[in-house]
Amino acid sequence: MTRARSFQIVFALALGSALLTACMSHTRSESALEVDASIAAVTLGDDCAGAGEDSGPGLIGGDCDGDGCGFGCTQTGMRLRVVAAETGDPVPFEVLTVRMYTMEGALADELSSRNPRQFTEEGYVAWEQMIRATDDLAVSYDLDAPDWSSIGSGEAHRTYGMSFRIEVDVRIDGIVQTLEFEPASREAEIVT
Repeated sequence: MTRARSFQIVFALALGSALLTACMSHTRSESALEVDASIAAVTLGDDCAGAGEDSGPGLIGGDCDGDGCGFGCTQTGMRLRVVAAETGDPVPFEVLTVRMYTMEGALADELSSRNPRQFTEEGYVAWEQMIRATDDLAVSYDLDAPDWSSIGSGEAHRTYGMSFRIEVDVRIDGIVQTLEFEPASREAEIVT
């Protein structure tokens, strides 16, 4: 084997090995889109529609017409602010977990999220949970109601006025981050 032929084989093996290593270490493409997410507000109340149902536009007592309006219901939910950089490919957004802690740090409950909505000029509309360049979004999610009876040691009324810290795990373009908000309180249901 000639010296030139030997060099070609070694070079081909080295190049093949480098390409294989590069392919194995790069399992997904990263978007250049930078996104900042934060919790803007949390409402601690009840589950007005039930799991899997749309609670509507967030009606509370006094907002309905006709028969059957009842006392009213304050839907447990959260509002997030999501701001994207000026350039980059669209990226998916997903709420993974919502945890509610006492101010002393004990886990009080885990809540499921549903019904993602985006605030637009027309009001809240369904949101497909995609973030695009230059987005500055106000988004809202309904949450399950906390187990107020358990949190209040069998007496749900004891939870009115209690303060909690909320942690939300979100996945943005495959990267998980935790958002925090405090204090969030359950307000007493007072008809005004």
